[in-house]
Amino acid sequence: MIKILLLLLISISIIFVNGQDTTCSTKLQPFISAGVNYQCNQVAITGIQSSTGSILSVKANVFFYRYYDGLRQNTASQLLSSESVSCDAPTNTNQPFSSATGLSELIIYRNATIQFGSNPLVSLQCSSSSSNLFTFQLADSTSFQLFIKTLPIELGCPSLKWKDTCTTSTTGTTTGSPVTTTTTTTSTTTGSPVTTTTSTTTGPPFTQPPRNIPLISFKNVTNQWVSEGKTYYQFTHTIVNPNVYDVKDVKLTIQGQFNPTQYWNIVIQDNTIILPDYANPLKAGKWVDFGYIVTDKDSFTFTPTFTK
Repeated sequence: MIKILLLLLISISIIFVNGQDTTCSTKLQPFISAGVNYQCNQVAITGIQSSTGSILSVKANVFFYRYYDGLRQNTASQLLSSESVSCDAPTNTNQPFSSATGLSELIIYRNATIQFGSNPLVSLQCSSSSSNLFTFQLADSTSFQLFIKTLPIELGCPSLKWKDTCTTSTTGTTTGSPVTTTTTTTSTTTGSPVTTTTSTTTGPPFTQPPRNIPLISFKNVTNQWVSEGKTYYQFTHTIVNPNVYDVKDVKLTIQGQFNPTQYWNIVIQDNTIILPDYANPLKAGKWVDFGYIVTDKDSFTFTPTFTK
């Protein structure tokens, strides 16, 4: 009997560690591993707010950050709520989910906990029906479903167009102007002549321009310390080429105040970061890391560019 109890306790300890269901962290592992290998994961989260019954929804690209040991949004995601509506002009109907607010934080940790906005950490629960589906509940009993998928690395991290600003104009190129040919035929019957006009439009079809996927750029804080009253942050910065072809002349334009105390594996010239020779060209599906140390971690951004 004692042996049976011991076996049960061992089984329970395997499934639960510090109250966390490790089967969920196991199901999460493929997405973590994909993120470690610089693949993009997309999440779609939908829930019902307990106090109002309104529907909440968010969609985001998440990357692996070693500093957090988990998947984190690269930029603030847009959280949409059905409590906010506007009148849709073409249909003259009220449109829900029209008002967007930024989700300050979104991190899915390796141990199957989630940081959702400014709420305290909560545990993810597994779905037995799908390896991509998880659920979680906030302290105010607002419940969410979370769906996650990994994109092929050649797709990169395409824009989600989730409450992005846009215009109604469309763009594209053609291989030439269409040509319209008009043929007029006149035939005579027992009455008045009948003229038949036939128009035929020929010419090249509309084609889309070649697809260039932007380079993926993200950074991780790998260390930090305080010296003489200043906090220093050490970053590892990664540039990934998600295209199916090699790219060259890879450069990063600096926006803001970037004043590193040290940096390595890069050259800085005229507010531009240039990658080392061994990373130019940057091979298809490959990446390169460089590093730097700064005292202000939020005062700058980089915009990568390249040529084919």
